[in-house]
This record gives sequence, structure tokens and C-alpha cells, in this order.
Amino acid sequence: MKKSLKFAGTLGAALALTGALQSPAAAASWTSTQPTWGTAKCSSGANLTDSNHRIFTCIMYGGGKVQAYAMVMNSSSGDRYLPKTETMINFGGVGINPSTCAASGMPKQSTRWCLAVKMDGPSGGCSNLNAHSRYYWYADKTQNSPVCG
Repeated sequence: MKKSLKFAGTLGAALALTGALQSPAAAASWTSTQPTWGTAKCSSGANLTDSNHRIFTCIMYGGGKVQAYAMVMNSSSGDRYLPKTETMINFGGVGINPSTCAASGMPKQSTRWCLAVKMDGPSGGCSNLNAHSRYYWYADKTQNSPVCG
């Protein structure tokens, strides 16, 4: 009986996780508000137009929560574009709760963030999670943050 209940609990958790993994990307908007609620780890920047226009993928964690986000910095003296970007938590190579920010413009000397949904982290910590972004800049590209924890 105990094995049946344990299996049923494991099966239920797996089905719930599968539902979250297969959900379509939620629409999000680029924001000028930096997330500051936890500890962040970010990828190295990738040039978009040039070294004054860069994209980073980050994971923020703390207090039992995790959140993926993409950050684009424009340190040039002219307006630039934000690429269409989908960002999500990466759990063992599978994206969880993706959010998509549409392509748009960004003013000179500014930074913008595309935030995925803040979610509960695994009870054992987040040492097996990182953030993953897919973006389009003349071609499909991807970027990953370091693992959190």
C-alpha cells in the first residue's frame, strides 16, 4: 500500500511538472525596473549591434524562489533595438515557465529586462537550475546563465 501511495505521489508530481513544462510562453514586456529581490548570476554578455549593445541571461534566487531574466544594455549615444526574447528556467535541459518579450526599441544609455515568472524553487536548493534565453538577432541564438546556488 505504501509503495502504491508513493508511486501515485511521484506520478502526480511528474504530471504536474510536465504540464508546467509544456505550457506556452507567457507574453511579457520589456521593463526598465531591475529585479533586486535576491542573488543574481549572469552569463557573459553577447554583443548585439556592437560592444555598446549587449544581452545577458540571468537567474535570480533566494527565499525559496527562482526567476530567469534577460537583460539588454545600451551604452551607446543612439537608440537601439531589443530583440524578441524568450527567457525561462532551465531544469535538466527542459525550459520551465517561459516568458516572451516582443522586439521593440530602447533609448540610448538605458537597460531593459525581460522577466520570466518568479516561481518556487526546488526544496533541495537550486544547484541544478540555470536561466536560458532564446533571442532573434539576424538569426536564432541562445544563451545560458551560470547555475544558481
